[in-house]
Amino acid sequence: MSLRSRKARLRALTVAATATVVIALGLGAPPATADPSNEPAPEVANAEFFDIQCAVPPNHDPAIIRQIYDIAQSRGVTAKVLLATFEAGWVESHMQNLNCGDRDSLGVFQQRPSQGWCDPASLCLDVNHATNRFLDQAIPNDRNNPGYTAGRLAQSVQRSAYPDRYDQAEAKARAMIAEASAGRGADGERVSDFSGDGHSDVLGVDSSGLFWYYPNNGNKLSTAKQIGNGWGTFKHVMSADWSGDGAADVLGVDSSGKLLYYPNNGYKLSAAQQIGNGWGTFKHVMAADWSGDGKADVLGVDSSGKLLYYPHNGNGLSNPVQIGHGWGAFKHVVAADWSGDGKADVIGVDANGDLWYYAHSGSGLSSPAKIGNGWGAFKHVIASDFSGDGKADVLGVDSTGKLWYYPHNGSGLSSPIQIGHGWATFKHVL
Repeated sequence: MSLRSRKARLRALTVAATATVVIALGLGAPPATADPSNEPAPEVANAEFFDIQCAVPPNHDPAIIRQIYDIAQSRGVTAKVLLATFEAGWVESHMQNLNCGDRDSLGVFQQRPSQGWCDPASLCLDVNHATNRFLDQAIPNDRNNPGYTAGRLAQSVQRSAYPDRYDQAEAKARAMIAEASAGRGADGERVSDFSGDGHSDVLGVDSSGLFWYYPNNGNKLSTAKQIGNGWGTFKHVMSADWSGDGAADVLGVDSSGKLLYYPNNGYKLSAAQQIGNGWGTFKHVMAADWSGDGKADVLGVDSSGKLLYYPHNGNGLSNPVQIGHGWGAFKHVVAADWSGDGKADVIGVDANGDLWYYAHSGSGLSSPAKIGNGWGAFKHVIASDFSGDGKADVLGVDSTGKLWYYPHNGSGLSSPIQIGHGWATFKHVL
């Protein structure tokens, strides 16, 4: 059989859906600091190397994806680097710590001791070492090549002869990220995290009623994807993980006051399910995980200024619990986990434009702490974990339509970073 034929056969094997998948694993090119994404892995003179096959389970190892997710989070990687890491792990090994591979390739990322990835060879089977070695290359490559897709970023590290495979694995990689991060510590609430990668995204309803999803791509937003239409008449729109699967869903109050839940179904919205009515008179409505169980609850400021918490009861909402009063004069009220304890807090902009943080106290709200001023002219204010560190940041659309990201710095907000413009005409930004 020719070398070309062998490659074709092995390529087909990588996508075979059988009880036990047999794949020919990556060539494991040496680490590179320069961008090699357009260079295929070097051909080998001895075609018999391609006869080396490795039995790979069809499913990922849940413990492996959790371990890799935690390592990536500890290094504060961007959403794109995280996605590239999971795409590479799936393509190379189905996220399994393999003691086999092409030639001397080993482990989740099929790294080769002979090419300098791990010395001694046993380190290639150390998931911590292998993941950090991947990230050591992916992080600077991401910084130096901001236009790369996650798949191309993975290719810049792996140097595969089949570079398209990584982008093709995006949906699977995102599903694994959602699984790995679901219910893990402080970031379980997933306010506006539509991708489920641990970093909140931005969603918005424009002036024509089209609903757009802008993926978080580090400290900027990727190209928008339309996920709905006809949203122009909705009074309130919010995004949080109602289902508990690790990715934010969408909730909205329509023109008749019905509260509707739209499940996130692979980055599009499934048909609505009604979970409440009588919400038309509420001044502010929020969705966030107040209880800390990994599923979003609903909070609202009613016409009399009372702040009410409606617990998620599995299928809908339980009777409300009053957790505050005097909120009628607030210009903006949002809920997200500012403290990092896994339970949503409340942040509000009062009539003077001051920004206040109200900590979740267990059964209600603690005394407020002032974390900003000059917010009165902002058209939209959002609290969500844009950085992915488990604590909510603040985003806002100013009077000129610029979208700003204010990082949480431990005790307050750092200087803003502009991440968008042209948002002045948007009816809802979340």
